[in-house]
Amino acid sequence: MSPRERHWKYRLSFFYPKEEDSGVFICTTPEGYSNSIEVNIAPVHCGALNPLDPQLEIHQEDDKMTAVANFSCPLGYILHGDSSVMCLANVTA
Repeated sequence: MSPRERHWKYRLSFFYPKEEDSGVFICTTPEGYSNSIEVNIAPVHCGALNPLDPQLEIHQEDDKMTAVANFSCPLGYILHGDSSVMCLANVTA
């Protein structure tokens, strides 16, 4: 970051965020300009996946955000589609 940018660019970081860290944060420059952002921290759980086809095998160790579920088929079957999915937060406006 250039020295000029240090007067108007700010970074907000959360390490080990908790729900009580939610709120409105305001940064004000030395010149009096300000920006605000509302942050809502909430736990993300994806829940168990239930296959529609009894031949589809699902290997899911966790249901938290960034957990991965892997799909496979028994010998003689072919998997169509992605072999894994990742639990991510739904973003709605």
